[in-house]
Amino acid sequence: MLQERLKEMRLISGLTQAELARRIGVGRDLYNKYERAGTQPSNETLVFLANELNSSVDYLLGKSDNPASHITSETKKEPTLHDELVQEFADLIKLVPAEKLSKVKNLLFPTVDAII
Repeated sequence: MLQERLKEMRLISGLTQAELARRIGVGRDLYNKYERAGTQPSNETLVFLANELNSSVDYLLGKSDNPASHITSETKKEPTLHDELVQEFADLIKLVPAEKLSKVKNLLFPTVDAII
């Protein structure tokens, strides 16, 4: 679950693996292992990841289905144009039929990574 949610939230945040790794203070190779090889980050690194991805540790670990469960009305910020575009993109992806989703992800995510 952690692997999928890290990648999902990283892409939604518009970050490359290298950029997110730099922001949390680890090498790109180690971060890649978090996403692809199932290497478990330390608790401290999980907190850094959740903060950088505007998510909660519970969501990343699969204990919550709400990525923003840690955001209260006092900490909630006004959505930016980036936030709105990301949400529109996420809504469009949800419209893809389940049987075609894997193919769309395989085509789309490398393109998004290349652009970013």
